Amino acid sequence: MRKWIDHYNSSGTRSLRKPYQKYAKEFKIRVVQKIYDRRKGIYGYRRITLEMENDRCTINYKTVSKLMCTLGLKSLTRRKNIDPTEER
Repeated sequence: MRKWIDHYNSSGTRSLRKPYQKYAKEFKIRVVQKIYDRRKGIYGYRRITLEMENDRCTINYKTVSKLMCTLGLKSLTRRKNIDPTEER
């Protein structure tokens, strides 16, 4: 049987949470960093989210985006091909 931890929310109401939740953020940070490094910085938050879902780690895309911002990770973007001879 799992033990539950007493926790008080910001509104002052008491709730119970699972003991492993305090380590969940560190785990997610490590996974996002690992995927980003493995794909050499090409993947953005959308593709990292899909990769994590393929590994059966459910996470919201907003959370991945926030984690990438805190870690300072940015994906490479492809430049548009503009023909310099074409008149506008």
